[in-house]
Amino acid sequence: MKKNQKKISPGRKLSTPIIAFFFCFLPFSLSAQLNWSGNQVLTNGQNVTQNVTLTGHTLVHVASGATATISGTIIGSSSYTLYKTGEGTLILTGANTYYGKTSVNTGTLQIGNGTIANTSINNTLDVGVTDGATLRFVPGANMFFSKNIDSYGKVEVNCAYNKDLYLTGYNICQSVNSSFIVTGNGTLHIGNNTPTGAIKGNIVINNAGGVHFRRSNDYTYEYVIFGNRIRS
Repeated sequence: MKKNQKKISPGRKLSTPIIAFFFCFLPFSLSAQLNWSGNQVLTNGQNVTQNVTLTGHTLVHVASGATATISGTIIGSSSYTLYKTGEGTLILTGANTYYGKTSVNTGTLQIGNGTIANTSINNTLDVGVTDGATLRFVPGANMFFSKNIDSYGKVEVNCAYNKDLYLTGYNICQSVNSSFIVTGNGTLHIGNNTPTGAIKGNIVINNAGGVHFRRSNDYTYEYVIFGNRIRS
């Protein structure tokens, strides 16, 4: 036995405990799902890329002068309403599948950004727009919207060529301050070779945009169209 080396007899306990460390490596990833209810404040330039589940009535606030985007998919039952609040602009670019109502209380809610093809809110129960607020469609490809729009504010259709909007629901302007405004080079279609699709309110055509009444049956439009590109 070497000098200073101690012999340990069988059954003898060591005075200093031996500590063993075990490392367990588990998979880790950031959550790809958000649950929203109540007030949600988005800042200028913010892009929510995660999917969002509405677990209650949800108010998405974007302040004046700010623009924010939700590019993830918004999911939710028909029990919950998605509200847009704040004077800024909220852009939705996902293929959203929430079934509740959509309410534009203040500012602008924009559907699409002109480049993403599958943007949609077509599962929403309906859309309400309050006085002074704006609902804007900017399709990235031909976009189809079959639900009703009840507007006291403005509904803007900013279509590029061959990126048209087809409305097949019942769309109504409820006040003298409310109108449908068509800009860009594309076309707003009322109907899609269907017996449905209607607008109750004035239509303003700016730039090279146009309106096409595309009903499969006789339809009477009783309001004023400002512009020179009208098809039937």
